[in-house]
Amino acid sequence: MTLILQTRAFFAPGSDILKPEALSLLPGVVDVLKKTRQRLRVEGHTDDMPIHNVFFASNWELSTARALAVLHHLTRNGIAPQRLTVAGMAEHQPLQPNSTREGRSRNRRVEIVILNEKPSFWSGMKKKAEAPASWHPLISNDQVAPEELSSPAPNPTEKSHAAP
Repeated sequence: MTLILQTRAFFAPGSDILKPEALSLLPGVVDVLKKTRQRLRVEGHTDDMPIHNVFFASNWELSTARALAVLHHLTRNGIAPQRLTVAGMAEHQPLQPNSTREGRSRNRRVEIVILNEKPSFWSGMKKKAEAPASWHPLISNDQVAPEELSSPAPNPTEKSHAAP
């Protein structure tokens, strides 16, 4: 699930400072987010118009700064920082074409993505052997251990039919 916050209501053009109107709307967002325990990713998005000011070198910086402004507001208002990540997407994931004023306006946004638990790296593989052995140390903290792929996990509620 994704909450889309249109930035025209939240930020002045070229700014990462939350407007007073945004501060009056965000408590409702915080209340909704407090009802869940899932992890959240705060994503900043811009249109494709190049940024021209002394604060931001590109839309990457602006989109990230806006996402951080929302993230900091969330943490100051009771959302655990352990639940949060931030991403700046710049103009690279538009909702609509940037060829019209309306399209550019829709593309300037901050999204709060409510994440499901991350899938295991191994979940789509039938056997441990499908992943190169050189990868194993890189993903040793994965939620599903590679050894579990070779045989199904025993069900503790089932009785064993094996001879004692």
